[in-house]
Amino acid sequence: MERVDLQRITFDQAETLALVPGLKAKQLQNWNESGVIDSPGVGKGKKRFYSGLGVVGLRAMVCLVEFGIKPSEAAAICDQVMERALTLHDENPQKEGAARPEWTVVAHTIDVYSRGYVLRADNRHIMMIVQGDLGQRRLFLPDNYHTVEVDLLIFKALNAIYSYLAGETPTKEPVVTGDNSAEAMEAVKQMVALKARFSAPKLNSRRTPSLDDGEDTE
Repeated sequence: MERVDLQRITFDQAETLALVPGLKAKQLQNWNESGVIDSPGVGKGKKRFYSGLGVVGLRAMVCLVEFGIKPSEAAAICDQVMERALTLHDENPQKEGAARPEWTVVAHTIDVYSRGYVLRADNRHIMMIVQGDLGQRRLFLPDNYHTVEVDLLIFKALNAIYSYLAGETPTKEPVVTGDNSAEAMEAVKQMVALKARFSAPKLNSRRTPSLDDGEDTE
């Protein structure tokens, strides 16, 4: 499969929702109607389409809104993520003989990937994208900030797009290679299980009284 132009290839709403985990149709509609995002209406009925780059941006939007960041502020931050996505998309070489482009995470060099540090400045949220860990620069950050694994988010988004274009089920987890990839994937599975555990609805903790509760019985 040839590499596509992320800014020209488009997906309709149903395809976009399938490519952006956690995004709801009503939420997407609200963002469109409020002008937070700009997706042109095309054709009869003004059916909306979203570019491949827009899919990457929407994935970042969902992540940031989950932190409690206003969609209008999140949209500005997503512009940085999309700019980074264009760079990673163009830089990644396609493996010889591969059916489609694929972005992999090299487990033993995980610290080289770029992260986004989201913090408040001048009464709004901003994000600094930095390669690897901030190190001693963390001393100058506020006590409360959010971290976004920008490169990993982009890798997952690009792999999902190309999986879909190849007729495959869009991937959800990162593709991991490297010296300790097996251990890394086991850690990923554990984190997925932990997330599912905390996301599961809580059962009613009330217990049916038993004869052992100390109540008088005849």
